[in-house]
Amino acid sequence: VESVDAQSGVQQRSVEQHNMQMISNPKKPDLLSAIDALPVEAKGKMFAFLRKAQLLVGLTLVVVAIVNGRFEFQLLTQGHSAEGKIVDHGVKTWNSIGKNRGPRTAYTPIVEFRVGDRMYQFQDIVSGYSKWAGETSVKVLYDPKDPKFAMIKRPISNWLPWAPLLLLGLVTLVIPIKPRKKG
Repeated sequence: VESVDAQSGVQQRSVEQHNMQMISNPKKPDLLSAIDALPVEAKGKMFAFLRKAQLLVGLTLVVVAIVNGRFEFQLLTQGHSAEGKIVDHGVKTWNSIGKNRGPRTAYTPIVEFRVGDRMYQFQDIVSGYSKWAGETSVKVLYDPKDPKFAMIKRPISNWLPWAPLLLLGLVTLVIPIKPRKKG
């Protein structure tokens, strides 16, 4: 239903007519079409800015990953392995906010292991909401130059969160944002 506004004299269409035209028109406006419509110089400036922003984000992710994972990476690649046992737990308590308010407690295992004729002990960096049972045996990775630097050998959590951040940062650095080709 079309009508003419009495005051402005502008022809108006009903919402139904507008919606039908949008459905039947495959060339509806979207972000990519708007970018394609920009002048070449403006597009070049925009993509140059986006590439710089992408490089900054990628570099930031790589730096954060390296800072957070250097200890784990060193032990995973150069560490020696030993048998250890959990002899105690460190306790961390804090008040939680949000949906599950209240006091929370996490336990970090204290591990003892032997290198040669010397015993070493360390508090692991990964904590949990429950204690390990008794004197549980665990595999330990330690620095052969300074065995007090050690961690429990875990197949996945030793790589988290730093390795996925590193991978994402490297992918972000390598794959450039560039204009799409028309065609």
